[in-house]
Amino acid sequence: MSGARRQRGLSLVEVMAATVLLSLCLWPALEGLRAALAASAAAPALAADRAFLGDKLAAVRARPWAELLATADAAGGPTVPTAYSDTLTTPDGRQLTRQVFLARYDGAAAESGGDPFAGGGDGRLLWLSVRLAGTPLVATTLLAAP
Repeated sequence: MSGARRQRGLSLVEVMAATVLLSLCLWPALEGLRAALAASAAAPALAADRAFLGDKLAAVRARPWAELLATADAAGGPTVPTAYSDTLTTPDGRQLTRQVFLARYDGAAAESGGDPFAGGGDGRLLWLSVRLAGTPLVATTLLAAP
């Protein structure tokens, strides 16, 4: 056997380079997994919060039209919470403030690109929005006169 033998296997440099590359790729993957686990833990509370929004929206929609119209006029605009707003305590002990906003809505102004709240509308459309204070959760709808 003369000459150099054929090398088999990996050198130490190749093993070290593979280890460094693997650790650099593994770190973001573990961070993503951590974020996914945290989000799955918060999902039940988020679903309950959405249900609280829907419940309030349904309760306000069930009120008589004349009462809703008077409440919207008393609020004076879409940025002022109405008397329908309330605070509740969830089964897990959190305090949630549901802010209810009512305003007359001018559909013609909205279609033409104007401010639908500026003219006050003719009283046949009301804008209803329920928000959970301190969260990004909002439920909004338009109500038409019966």
